[in-house]
Amino acid sequence: MVDQSLVSRYFFWLRNQAPASDIEPFPVLDKNNQTSIPNVFVAGDLSGIPLLKFASKQGTNLVDNLVQNKTLKPSRQGQGTREQPYELLIIGAGAAGISAALAASRNQIQAVIVESSSPFATIADFPKGKPIFLNPEDIKNESDLNLEGEIKEDLLQGLLAQAQGLKILSDRARGVHKQGSVLEVKLEKTEIYSRVVILAMGRSGDVRRLGVPGENLLHVSSRLIDPMVYCGKRLLIVGGGNSAVEAAIACAESGAIVFLSWRGLEFTKVSEANRVSLDLLVQKGLVTLLPATKVTKITDTLVEFKGASDLPIDSVLIQIGRAYPTQFLKDSGIRMNTDWSPVRIVGLILVLLFFTLFYLWKKAAILPEYQVWDMGFLPEWMHISAPFIYGFLYSLLVIVFGYFRVKRTPTPYIRAQTLSLVLIQVFPLFILPTLLFPWLDYHSLLPQFIREQVLMLEHGVLVTGDNAWRSYGLILAWPLFPFNWMMDSPSWFWLIYGFCQSFIVIPLLVLRYGKGAYCGWICSCGALAETVGDSLRTRTPHGPFWKNLEFCGQIVLGFMGLLTLAHVPSWFGYELPYPIVVIRYYLFMAYVWGVDFLLSSVLGIGLYAYFGGRFWCRLFCPLAAMMHIFARFSRFAILSRKERCISCGVCSKTCHQGISVMEYAQKGKPMDDVQCVGCSACIVECPTDVLEFGRKS
Repeated sequence: MVDQSLVSRYFFWLRNQAPASDIEPFPVLDKNNQTSIPNVFVAGDLSGIPLLKFASKQGTNLVDNLVQNKTLKPSRQGQGTREQPYELLIIGAGAAGISAALAASRNQIQAVIVESSSPFATIADFPKGKPIFLNPEDIKNESDLNLEGEIKEDLLQGLLAQAQGLKILSDRARGVHKQGSVLEVKLEKTEIYSRVVILAMGRSGDVRRLGVPGENLLHVSSRLIDPMVYCGKRLLIVGGGNSAVEAAIACAESGAIVFLSWRGLEFTKVSEANRVSLDLLVQKGLVTLLPATKVTKITDTLVEFKGASDLPIDSVLIQIGRAYPTQFLKDSGIRMNTDWSPVRIVGLILVLLFFTLFYLWKKAAILPEYQVWDMGFLPEWMHISAPFIYGFLYSLLVIVFGYFRVKRTPTPYIRAQTLSLVLIQVFPLFILPTLLFPWLDYHSLLPQFIREQVLMLEHGVLVTGDNAWRSYGLILAWPLFPFNWMMDSPSWFWLIYGFCQSFIVIPLLVLRYGKGAYCGWICSCGALAETVGDSLRTRTPHGPFWKNLEFCGQIVLGFMGLLTLAHVPSWFGYELPYPIVVIRYYLFMAYVWGVDFLLSSVLGIGLYAYFGGRFWCRLFCPLAAMMHIFARFSRFAILSRKERCISCGVCSKTCHQGISVMEYAQKGKPMDDVQCVGCSACIVECPTDVLEFGRKS
């Protein structure tokens, strides 16, 4: 009986306190920020870019790109009707929306803005006299919108002046729908039509509510206008983000007695500057922190908590953010990353059915044996059968999608990594077993050592792509490729080479360069994931459920270890009792069909478009699970400069291993989650250059 407490301690040690936060739902966008509805684009906070500099730059660049590719044309004018639509309609008059409108004006594009409140309403809602830090300070403002001002009022005055002359309609957009060649935008008062729509409304959904009794009392508010209102009062602020912390700082400095309550044990979305300021106020006794608490009821004089005692209070300020404009996106039919429509479910079933049949064919389970196609013009030594076709298609996909990956992200690291994956997949994993070895054997040039020790073929057997598969073990290590070990009489070459490969070379690589040294640069599974799966990485699920599911790999690793050990006596000529041999056989078949076929092949590749390209690698791969153990001792990690982190979440969203990268960045901790495969996506996509490869001190 396995000691459950020992297993729990092992998993806790392996996890290394890695965070497992969910990421907020977001619209699925292509590389041009286009939604699932053609000609409907997103700019600003709704795309995950919250800062003024980046939102305004994104609005400017989006319009310039649309003009450059002739999606927007200066020659077209309209009246907002279906017959004469506007050229460009922008929903939202914030930094991104106004910047897009100014860029449109510069390009002589007709643009109309729809705003439900007032231009720059988010900034107008800032507390009175709030200092403005246009972070990051070392990054220039590259937009048509001039950003100047050290306090809210100065910045807002300058922004409103620049918005003068732009056509702004005061109305609330309820949805956007494709109507033939134009887009219909439903407003509260009417509907208007446009050829192109940019959603720049930010996260302008309703203010999030606590959902507790007493939330509607007069002394409870969700908006901080003037911190001096709370001078001398006992004020409870609810929230764990930058808005809540900034409110706590402003009110405490204005003379309020502040209590700050949030659900987590630590802050996860707070900038370093705000943390420092808050810590100073806590040390002075002006702010009292109430972590891991949840408000359950608000009365005229008290607030009741789960996780803390009741608190006498004069006022309550709720700062838990705004919800996504979910209803607008849902009514518009814009696909979100969390959507599971009936069509998508049916598509998933059909995809899995296709890959089931495909891999049954590849394993020669549908036909009694591999079928060899005689092309007539091919040499005798070349066998065109399922293994050859599969290897060719696999290599072709890696080459083609590798090219697109490099074109999409042309960094030196991505170029080198992709080239390594392509070369290893094409030469040792395809050309060597299916072309080179058969050619050498046909011309009597194949060394006897390779025939007997590497391929383990009897004398006189013709080497073909169908029986040279054992050479995959030169690259694919145990326990990912265990077939050269799980047999009664393996060659001494494989016993020695395999042991050195799995227990000396790979551990040294992981200790020196992290798990990604193999998963991201060598492995054929990684080759497909980093090329075909590169554009699908944002579909990777996050959160505690999936983090716990990662331990399945340890179970598969344990199973592989026991199954391999069961073959060890046979290596040295010992005969096992017949019942043990039978059990071992069925366990081996369970691996072949349960792990190698179902998890690795059908689900591992079939779920790319639904759960990202690292589904198998992340959750079930036994070699990855073994490397997780080595990675716990590695000093290699992604390092972060927390003072630059803006908590946008882009790094976490682009991680196809489901790692909560942002939480590491916010704390300035080395991102040493054992799941990291060193793909560099979080480093490349970070808008403020927070992350870099390095070594833990």
